[in-house]
Amino acid sequence: MFGTSDLTNEKVQESAPVLMVDPAVEWVKKEHGIMLKDWISGMKDNYYSGFEMEQHTHPLQGGRKTIYVQVGLEKENGHFRNQTKDHYLTTCLLAGELSRMGADVKTDDYGTGQLADVVAKFTIKQPDDSVLIKNIAFEYERKDSHTKEQLIQYFINWIEKSFSFIPISKYFSVKCLKS
Repeated sequence: MFGTSDLTNEKVQESAPVLMVDPAVEWVKKEHGIMLKDWISGMKDNYYSGFEMEQHTHPLQGGRKTIYVQVGLEKENGHFRNQTKDHYLTTCLLAGELSRMGADVKTDDYGTGQLADVVAKFTIKQPDDSVLIKNIAFEYERKDSHTKEQLIQYFINWIEKSFSFIPISKYFSVKCLKS
């Protein structure tokens, strides 16, 4: 009869794509407002509501990658939560990538007393069913942000806590600490 048919059954309606953020890095999105495009599945275009797209160097792979930054996160002075843009984006992306590798990760946005920018705890089950715990502290370094002596002290402090210490920098290397 006219007007009684169910229109939804007569034609298939295209639905909007469902965007899913990798559960291992959902905390980085919520706490820091940063996402790497690689962390998002179901994306058919480059739009993610509430976020601005830009390019940033991947902290582990190198090369420029598409990232998403929550709208309004960047302050007028170009800083993100009292950190330079490069510092904030690099440490957040590093934290996310370490989370995807299975680490329990904590970040320091000043005031946490953590002393390192990113701390990762890897729990690795061994063939004999024992568990190896590997702790790594990462400190982002800008040119002239710390003296060699300060970095050596960071290194000693983390080693005393049974952590490996890795400085992240375009200007500085572990080789510098050894000299």
